[in-house]
This record gives sequence, structure tokens and C-alpha cells, in this order.
Amino acid sequence: METAQAITDLASSSLTNANSRVHALSDRMLQELQTLQRSTGNLPSSLSASFNSASSSLSCAITNLRGILAEPIPLNQKVARVSVEVKERVNPLLENLSGKANGILNVVRTRADDMKGKDVNRVNGHAGRQ
Repeated sequence: METAQAITDLASSSLTNANSRVHALSDRMLQELQTLQRSTGNLPSSLSASFNSASSSLSCAITNLRGILAEPIPLNQKVARVSVEVKERVNPLLENLSGKANGILNVVRTRADDMKGKDVNRVNGHAGRQ
């Protein structure tokens, strides 16, 4: 009888620990997504327009993940649903945001390099000559 109780206690403890880990990791992911969403909202207006749909998608993903985590469903179902949400919505969204950010950075770097080249030409007395 003691062995059966010990096994039951261990299983219950393991489930509680797994549940706590899932919620802790999910909470951290939600915090990071919210930080990213705030960051896109704080961009200058000339840049924020290109991130509007991404910000809206982030908001939907955050809402969906919160809903899944709040549902009174078994842990394995919760993990499966969070996993699907991350694979189908969050990962593609983050890839999209990363691509947009890299594109903007490339444009800024190119313009900065162009400006440096113009400044070097002025300093060397070559302004206007080509």
C-alpha cells in the first residue's frame, strides 16, 4: 500500500512540476512577445506602418496563447495546443518581423555608407566631380 501511495505521490508531483514548467515557459514567451509588440509600436511613424500588420498578428497570438493557458484542459492537450500555436503562428510571425527588420537595417546601412562616401568626397575636394 505504501508503494502505491509513493508512486501516486511521485506521479502527482511530476505532473505538478511539468505543469509549472509549461506555464513558466509560456509566461516568459508571452512577456517576450509583448515586449516585441511594444517595440513595434514605439517605432517612428515612417517605419511603424510596415509593422502594423505584424503588431496586430502579435496581439492575436498573445491572446490565443493566454486563452490556451487559461483553459482547464489536461496538460498534454495544453502543451499540444501551445506547440501548434507557436509553430503555425508565432514562428512565421517572428521570421517575418526579422526579415522586415533586416531589410530596414540594410537600407539604413546603405544610406549611411552613401552619406559617408559623399562626406569623404567633399573633404578630399571631389564634390561634384565624377
